[in-house]
Parts: sequence; structure tokens; C-alpha cells
Amino acid sequence: MINLTLNDATQLTILPHLERTEELLNKAIKSLGGKSDVEVIAMPDLGLSNNATRMRGGFFTGMYLNWHSDIPFVPVDTTINSCGVYIFTLKRLLEKEEFSKLLGQAKDNIGSLNYSWNFDRGNHFITMGAFANGTPCVIMHASANEYKKDDPDKALYPAENNWYYNQIKCFSDEKSDGRFLRYIVGDTAEKFIETATSLSEINKRRFQEIAYFIFGDLVNQEYLYVPHYGMPTRTSVAIGCSWMDGKYALLTAPRKNIFIVSPTKKGSNKTINGYMLNPHGLGVEWDNPTITYADKSIFLNSEKVSDENVFLYLKGKKIRMMDASDVDIFDYASKIFKTCPGDIIETITPIASLSNYGII
Repeated sequence: MINLTLNDATQLTILPHLERTEELLNKAIKSLGGKSDVEVIAMPDLGLSNNATRMRGGFFTGMYLNWHSDIPFVPVDTTINSCGVYIFTLKRLLEKEEFSKLLGQAKDNIGSLNYSWNFDRGNHFITMGAFANGTPCVIMHASANEYKKDDPDKALYPAENNWYYNQIKCFSDEKSDGRFLRYIVGDTAEKFIETATSLSEINKRRFQEIAYFIFGDLVNQEYLYVPHYGMPTRTSVAIGCSWMDGKYALLTAPRKNIFIVSPTKKGSNKTINGYMLNPHGLGVEWDNPTITYADKSIFLNSEKVSDENVFLYLKGKKIRMMDASDVDIFDYASKIFKTCPGDIIETITPIASLSNYGII
């Protein structure tokens, strides 16, 4: 495992669990006759996921995973989908009331596009802001929700009614730590991979269509699209880190500045298949962290969590630098650039935003 984290308390707690995940993957692939050269990279924003199934499988947000197998193979508890950031400029700045009205109308009518609304769930959002030169813009952060659980014939999450659920295999070893690895192989994995590797472009089209659906003629021009979650290749998964060449958006915290970063190719954040990885945000930490497994469940700080209550009862959970000043957030970003080198080339100041906090 490659550790690019800042080694805070949350990350130091998670890292041994990622090492165990790497061990289980190596053993599972070797049992299928493949090579045992799994690569796990822990990113500077490694932290909690808002997905208990993912964490129960030994995967957390802020990591990259690459493997080799002689047959198609996918670890399904990576809960693969496609998520990213889409930024475009506006022809004029909107009043907060107008911004809110347009979002409300779009949410009520999104079904006409055959999409479901997910901009106010988890860490997703739609933020109107301005570049340093005053140019108004919109930042959208969301996933292709339709490929999670909505349509069982194409959904990729390991939910009981999804098309491949009955083909899931489970690997465990002699250690009595409650850990196991769930995966699919062969034709089932091949079909899964074909869908998953196409989702980045599908999510980009989703962003484009929804942007015009909300803002119409107010849309000026596209500025940036960067995926940070999905399958970059047939044998890799990125969970909360960007892998495409070029500038990327470093998300911070609600009501805080968003940085546009130009990466420099001189760090240790290069994968064995040539990608330069960069974090998508600051990640989620929590106080006095502990992680244990039992009875096919995961316990965080002794609280049993599921996808329904993953953060409901978890005390001390927060986005890193949530209450920090702009200066402190800039300094924190500078620490990230020590392992994932880059230069901030633009700063976007938020003006109004929709998220799971509502309109702020």
C-alpha cells in the first residue's frame, strides 16, 4: 500500500484496514489463478464514506485500487458508480431567490429527463459562485444516480434486487477479524466492467443536460469536467480521487472557497498504470475513531452502521476544516500538495448553494 495521507487520527485508523483489504484482494485473486500484485493508494483526503456497504467491504473514500486477474474480476463492495465535478460559467449572476426558484422547478420536473435528483444527498451539491475576476459560475457535484439502485437491470451497487447479486462470491481467510471480500468474475464481471467504464462520459452528459435544464440560456460555456469516482480502467477503481490529465477542482467545505488546481508531474502520486492521482476534497474525519467488524456488520466508534443510518448516530463526524478560516484552508491545501503536487490557478468564492444542508 502507498500512503499519501496526512496521517491524521482518522487516516491512521483506516490505513491498517486498507492493508487488510489489499491482503484479501491478493489472496482472492491468487485463488483464481491470477497475479497477486494489487496496488492500494491512500490519498490525502482519505476518510469516512457515506456508504456503509463500501466501508464494510474494507473500502473508504479517498483511495485508488488497481489489480491484475487472468479472468474479469470486480470487488463489488467498492460500490462503483461515476461521480465528478462539472463547472460552467453563467452569463450573469443570479439573486439567491432566483437561484433557489430555478433549482426547485428543476427538482420537481427532473423526471422528464429520465433522471433522479441527487444534488441534495450525501456530499453532493450545486453551488453558484464567482471566479476571482468576478465571472459567475456554477459548480455541480453528483453521481450518475440511475446506475446505483434505481434500475435493477443496469445498476452497479450490490443491492439484493440488482441483476448480478446472485453471482456474488465471497472470499475469507483463516483470520478471525470478521473481514471478507465480495466479488464477481467471468461473464458477469465482464458485463459489469463494460457498463462501469462507460459511466464517466454518461455522467458528463447527465451534467450537461441538467445544467441546461436548470439554467437554460443563462449557461455561458463549459469550464471543467473531472470524474473522481469510477473505473478508470478494467482493473482499477478510483474512490474519491481524480485521474484524468489537466486541472481539477479541489472541493473544501460548505460555504468555503473551491480551488482549481493545475497538477505537476513530480510527485509520488503516480500509479503503476501511469495515472497521476489527485484528491477531490478534504474528506470526512471523526473524533476518537475505532473500526470493528462482526456479524457481517461494521461498527464505527462502537456504533453499528448501515446504509440507512451511516451518519445518523455517529458523533464527532465532520468534513475536515469545516469551521476553519480561508487562510487555514489554503494552508491545509498546501499540505496536500506535498504528496500530490499542484498549483492553485483559480479560486471560486461560493455565493449560494444547494446541498443536504438545504439552500445556504
